[in-house]
Amino acid sequence: MIKRLNIFDSDTVIGILDLFEQIRHKTCTSLEYLKYIQSVEESIALFGIFDEDELVGFAHAQEPNPLDKTVGYIAAASVKPSTSSSDARGLLRMAERWLSDLGATEVRIETERSPRAFKRRFGFRSQTGKITLVKDIENE
Repeated sequence: MIKRLNIFDSDTVIGILDLFEQIRHKTCTSLEYLKYIQSVEESIALFGIFDEDELVGFAHAQEPNPLDKTVGYIAAASVKPSTSSSDARGLLRMAERWLSDLGATEVRIETERSPRAFKRRFGFRSQTGKITLVKDIENE
C-alpha cells in the first residue's frame, strides 16, 4: 500500500529515519533531516510504501520553487532492497501527482543509482542543454 505520511506520527518517523539512514552520501544526520522536514512540513509531502504495517520505502517531494513553479523536486527517496520496482514506481508516481497538482510539469531528482538504470526503470531522462556545475567553497 502506498500513501501520504504523517511526519508527526512516531512510528512513521522511526520508519522514515531508518530508511533515511540507508541513503549513501547524505549531507546531514537523520536528526537534522527530521528537524528539517518538520520545519518545512507545509511545503513538502512524504509518501510511503507499506508491507503490512512496516514502512519499506519513502519519497520526499518538495513543492516547486516560487521562481519556477513548473519544476518540482524529489528531495529524498529510499526503499528497502526487497521492495518491488512496481511499488517504487508507484511511490514516485504519487509524489509526481502531488507536484503536478501544484503546477509542476517536470520533476527532478538526484540519484546515487546508475543513471541509465534509473532512467529505464522510472522514466527519467538526462537533462539536455543544461550542465550542473559544482564547486567547493574555500574558506579564507
